[in-house]
Amino acid sequence: MTDYPYIAPCSYFLIYVYEIPGSVDHAGLLKVGDTSFRSSKKPSALTVNCAELKAAAKKRIDEQTGTAGIKYILHHAELAVRMTQDGDVKMIMPFRDHDVHDVLEKSGYKHVKISGTKGREWYRTDIETIKRAIAVVKEGRL
Repeated sequence: MTDYPYIAPCSYFLIYVYEIPGSVDHAGLLKVGDTSFRSSKKPSALTVNCAELKAAAKKRIDEQTGTAGIKYILHHAELAVRMTQDGDVKMIMPFRDHDVHDVLEKSGYKHVKISGTKGREWYRTDIETIKRAIAVVKEGRL
């Protein structure tokens, strides 16, 4: 019998960005959210917009929109981790959507409150601006 190493799944966060086209209330807005998921893959194997990240993002977005039959476009799914070093030890540190929101807010992009909701995750900006905000968090330039 051959012994195979057991690879325990890790829990990760991912940042996703989507829009709801055709919605008057959401016109020109992008939602920046996060969700957790489990994977046995290393962070380096979970590349931006890979199938596994997109599936996890869609699962979460479907929880938010599914019962209302809302159609959405997923623009971006990215692992929410940054590499840090403490002396000789390299560490993977997670971050959350509110860290990205903070960068957007400090850059002058205020969240848009949609009538009748409590959400603070909608922004009137473009996907490239949000990707740059994610990069700022990943690089630890808060």
